[in-house]
Amino acid sequence: MKKIYLIPRYAGNHHHHWYIWLKDEIEKSNKDVAVTIITPPNWQNPSIDETVKFLRNQIPVDSLNENVFLVGHSLGCQACLRYAENINKPGVKIGGMVLVAAWLKVQEPWKEIQQWCDHPINFEKIREVTTPGSVKILISDNDPFTPDYKTAKSEFEKMLKAEVKILPNRRHLTDNHIEEVKSELEKLVKE
Repeated sequence: MKKIYLIPRYAGNHHHHWYIWLKDEIEKSNKDVAVTIITPPNWQNPSIDETVKFLRNQIPVDSLNENVFLVGHSLGCQACLRYAENINKPGVKIGGMVLVAAWLKVQEPWKEIQQWCDHPINFEKIREVTTPGSVKILISDNDPFTPDYKTAKSEFEKMLKAEVKILPNRRHLTDNHIEEVKSELEKLVKE
């Protein structure tokens, strides 16, 4: 059984955007895959430490292997990265990640997410638990929160060895159905 854990955007939950649609589509097309949508506690005022602790309880390190995949949207991408950098078990690898509307910097961060912008990410640790090419990133060329998509693409490719796709004119990727997310996840799960 392959397991996918999806973490919503800031203040989001399973009812928002494309999350339930993705879960239904993936589970309908592959009976050997289970998708769980996880909303961290206090997601309107998110703490990195609280979020990582919560995710470690929801996705225990002992359960990790190459059949476990993480999907994040916006702040959920940050949560996936922070969780991955805290997998402190030698030799453990996950199947990969699909990060949607991912960011390292926000143009005008609000106070609730400021620590996520200021606290550096240990990319080396993340590369230890992923294989090259197993991190897929989808960003838009007109995201209002992160307009410098070219720099973001370059940094993700350099720091994570990620495959980054720029989707034209898609803002913060909040539609109800995003075929590119489904496609990237299905390819990753089949590899």
